Amino acid sequence: MTKTDKPKRFNCIEMKTKIQKQIYTETQNMSVDELLRYFNGKTSTKSTTKRFA
Repeated sequence: MTKTDKPKRFNCIEMKTKIQKQIYTETQNMSVDELLRYFNGKTSTKSTTKRFA
């Protein structure tokens, strides 16, 4: 079986688009300060909430 013969189980572009739409919906009315808090909180290693899995 070659690399192209494997069934596709994961679509990166679809996942990226879905996440981008979710982030846009969550942040569309935020101020710059709120956006900074939002993204700093999402990238914190101390965060206990799982965003993507």
